[in-house]
Amino acid sequence: MLTIAADQCRPYPFRVTGTWPFVGREAQLEQLRGLLAGTASSAGLVVSGAAGLGKTRLLAEARSTAEAARSHAVSLAATAATQDLPFGMFSTLLPRDRSTPRDLLGSDRLDLLLATADRLCAQAGKRRLVLLVDDVNFADQGSVALIHHLAMQRQAVLLLAVRTGEQLPDALHLLWRQGSLEWIELAALLSEEVTTLLEKALGGAIESRSALRLAEASGGNPLYLRELVRAGQAQGALACEGGVWSLSRLPQLPTPLADILRERLRGLSAAEREVVALVGSGEPVELGLVVAVLGAQAVERAEAQGLVSLVTAERRAYLRLAHPLYGELLRGEPGQLRLLRLRRELAEAMVATGLRRRGDVLRLALAQADGVLDVDAGIQLEGIREASAAFDHDLVLRLGRAAQQAGGGFEAGHAIAEAYAWKGDGHRAEEAFAALQSQAGDDAQRGIAARNRAGNLFFGLGRTRAAYQVIEEACQTIGDPHWTAELGLLRAGIAICSGHAMQALEFGALVLGDGGTERLELHQMPGLVSTLTALGNTEAAIMAGEAAVAPLEHASREYPYLIATTKVALSEAYMLHGELAKAQELATSGYREALNGCADGLRGQWALAAGRAAVATGRLATAARSCREAALLLGQHGTLLGPCGRIEALGWLAVAQAIRGDVSGARQALADAQATHCEDAFVVATGLGRTWLAAAQGDLPEARRVAHTVAQEAAELGDGAYEALAWHAVTRLGGQAHERLTELAAMCPSPMHDAYACHAQALANADAAGLESAVEQFDRLGATLLAAEASAAAAALYERLGSKGNAIVASLRTQARLEACALKHSPALSALAVGAIPELTQRERETVDLALSGMSNAAIAARLVLSVRTVESHLHNAYTKLGIGSREELTRLLSERG
Repeated sequence: MLTIAADQCRPYPFRVTGTWPFVGREAQLEQLRGLLAGTASSAGLVVSGAAGLGKTRLLAEARSTAEAARSHAVSLAATAATQDLPFGMFSTLLPRDRSTPRDLLGSDRLDLLLATADRLCAQAGKRRLVLLVDDVNFADQGSVALIHHLAMQRQAVLLLAVRTGEQLPDALHLLWRQGSLEWIELAALLSEEVTTLLEKALGGAIESRSALRLAEASGGNPLYLRELVRAGQAQGALACEGGVWSLSRLPQLPTPLADILRERLRGLSAAEREVVALVGSGEPVELGLVVAVLGAQAVERAEAQGLVSLVTAERRAYLRLAHPLYGELLRGEPGQLRLLRLRRELAEAMVATGLRRRGDVLRLALAQADGVLDVDAGIQLEGIREASAAFDHDLVLRLGRAAQQAGGGFEAGHAIAEAYAWKGDGHRAEEAFAALQSQAGDDAQRGIAARNRAGNLFFGLGRTRAAYQVIEEACQTIGDPHWTAELGLLRAGIAICSGHAMQALEFGALVLGDGGTERLELHQMPGLVSTLTALGNTEAAIMAGEAAVAPLEHASREYPYLIATTKVALSEAYMLHGELAKAQELATSGYREALNGCADGLRGQWALAAGRAAVATGRLATAARSCREAALLLGQHGTLLGPCGRIEALGWLAVAQAIRGDVSGARQALADAQATHCEDAFVVATGLGRTWLAAAQGDLPEARRVAHTVAQEAAELGDGAYEALAWHAVTRLGGQAHERLTELAAMCPSPMHDAYACHAQALANADAAGLESAVEQFDRLGATLLAAEASAAAAALYERLGSKGNAIVASLRTQARLEACALKHSPALSALAVGAIPELTQRERETVDLALSGMSNAAIAARLVLSVRTVESHLHNAYTKLGIGSREELTRLLSERG
């Protein structure tokens, strides 16, 4: 893990120290292993790559790999300083006895070459000699000749590094042409590899959008990435909250990185620099517009030098920077007045085309807001609509301020207030919405201001009562029935988000009892799906949610949040109904879409949906990661879940951590949930978190008491789906809830409720066959942990009944399911007095499974490509763990199974 140490000599006061992890170059090391093992036909590898891609680090790792393979590794570095010194690179290895000739010309140079080669081989002894040479393009001719000699004589394996664009010395280039050297071009790290590198370096999870931003900014260059991380930590832009690292903004370029980039741009003509600066000011920029401003020749030269790249979209050609940091560098360089003039010419050329392309209005609005052109309030407001649809709330705020200064009036003020709300700055949003209410001039403006102010009070600040008060007061002053209906719908949404399902149903019925407009029908969908789900009518919720997808997607430009929030609600309905695969698939695709669309608030909602589904399937490590990220994002951004969404994420995190045995992690998650303010909210997940925390601490009576209380509270609020979940927790922890679960299965039919009832009835009646049926049902649903618990209970019951064969089979299946959940035990198994599950290795379980199918030892050996003796050894170990003496006893026990 990296540490942060003081350093006054750096351009920032703190720097990250420590060796960064090695990531993304395993294929290259594997090629080296092949050379060391003698399985490759070549004499070595040439590694080429741009500065910062990790050539030097690869050589260091290759040395460790060679030494681990008992080779003799020699690391060398060529430099410009030693390029004129014969054998300068090998100076520390040259013979130093007094008889060494001082004249290195003529035949004496050959003698020295051979003597040095002999010395290297002597030092290696019987080990394979491996030469690792960095910046081999700087090698002097004598050193090149020595390397060539060792390769030709097959006395050494070579690993040579050269920067992209530099030439190999002729003799070594000839080796490559002859096939004696393989060439590897190091590529930039993929975004997934950057994430892995960051998490290993930082010692913890990093939220996905932050990792993606750092991957994009660094271009996958490990050196650039390291410097950005150092700068981000030093400047407070990269910080850890709740166990998750996040990037609030890109840091200012640190001096070391800026110097590297300046070196890359040194020697450019003024026109070429202007191409880079202009493209960087608002990429992607249409090719034709840049050519119109700067001319084709400058653009072509910049593209040929790899400074800008050409991309196509919607049958048009655009320019992007070849590396994102070029733009960051040039924005801080002199010549900004010249750039401003060029941007004006670009904007005027765009206006002359008639603003026909997608995004043209937004680009024009941004140019106006930056002072490139005079501000037009109408253009700004249109730009705001486009930025809102793209979830770019920072840009909405910029354009809103520009529109307000240009006389944009109520609409501009509304945009500013909305931007604050979606950015998660609820207090500023409250000030802005309160001011907006006082400016409202008609029912429409009064309705908009009241609706959004009340929404921010609840969804942004957790002030439920104040939100209801704003709604009530507005309904008394607004005469337009459309707006009173809108406000009533918001009241229903607040009720369902705060866990009051029956109240939400009543509020919604009042609004839509006589039908509503298309807008109202669209806006009711997230709340309707959530309400039906909470009431336990998950089948109707799924039908409503699936039917709503098409019309909501059609209206997504006008109401960008509705479709995603409805799908999140649909994912919850799938999960509680028992369609866990659909719940997970929907959450995964929604998360990916939100990540690509830079919609961080929505990504938080999808992370919560993914976490819920992962808890239900028993993938608790995955659940914990998703819930941590959800809690972070839902705490930073405004969403249509409000603070209750963050509280729920922390509740599910506590559940996952407690079942995994992380008591301190579960306790911290619950403390964070309690510190999150939301008035009059009932969140089942936190109650379940307290339940499983008590169980993990060994206090089973308290765990059952908490779960019982949660179930009763859910019943009082009409929350049938989560009532069933809580009663099933009582069952899992050794309590009696089979009668109520059977009632709920009849009242709120779903495959999950049926499985709950079957499980509870079987436990209450000590019914082994019923437990086997519950296992099958949970398996079909994908609830692997619940299946493991039911299977373990069956194994224990079979053992008590003296049916050892059945107990063995159930135990084996339990272990397989627990392993799928990355668990060895769980609090529920302790509660049900289930003994230790025999821990067979994977190979032992494979051999036993095949033996159970009736295969002979010889047949098992042939199937698994093992010797018969090895199979016998695996079976013997397995029989010992299972408490049986032989295959014959196993066969007899299985024949007695009922």
